[in-house]
Amino acid sequence: MSDVLIRGLSDDELARIESEATRLGLTRDEYLRRWFTPDALRPLPPARPVAGADFAKFAPLADRGLMRDAWS
Repeated sequence: MSDVLIRGLSDDELARIESEATRLGLTRDEYLRRWFTPDALRPLPPARPVAGADFAKFAPLADRGLMRDAWS
């Protein structure tokens, strides 16, 4: 099983996590595991067919000047 390191949590945020875990009778690790798991298991929204409007978003890529400037 992999470990996860979360950087940049303030002392207040960590205390809030610890407090909530304690209130539920869980370790901090178990609290976070349960917090992350629903999001990780949530199904992705169904795919939709590609429409002409989707391709229109790529129209600027046909601009030679734009592409030249992008790669220079």
